[in-house]
Amino acid sequence: MIINKKPPYDRTEIDVIKSQNDIQKLLLEYGAEGIQWIVFRDDLPRLAFIIEANINGTRKKVGVQIDPPIIRPKNSPQGINFKQSMRVMYWYVKSKLESVAYGVKTFEKEFLDDIVYRLSDGREVKVGDMILKQVAEGKDINFKLLGDGK
Repeated sequence: MIINKKPPYDRTEIDVIKSQNDIQKLLLEYGAEGIQWIVFRDDLPRLAFIIEANINGTRKKVGVQIDPPIIRPKNSPQGINFKQSMRVMYWYVKSKLESVAYGVKTFEKEFLDDIVYRLSDGREVKVGDMILKQVAEGKDINFKLLGDGK
């Protein structure tokens, strides 16, 4: 079991907008074609982007959505440390992109949990959420990739 550690950057002075801009810059440097921030009032923004990936020898445009970590200060369990949460997200995204760029993992393995998948009924879900739900329910994992035409 991995031991929980105190999240870093609790004293960061880097604001949320600067972290968002840093993440956008990273994504563009690594080849993202579209970047979107999904913003909700009084909550952290979600990141969505499209990137072309080589999956099993085939180039595909893949949608990815990453939810930022929710880091709550110990003295305020209801509040969110927005600056700290977004700085952790910056380093999280950076490490995933570098892992793929340096050949440590393939894109689909590194981002599997965050890849957006369209179900046959038109709903969009994250692949990781879909797989975990099926595993938790004891079901076989049985789905077709988008564009398979089956």
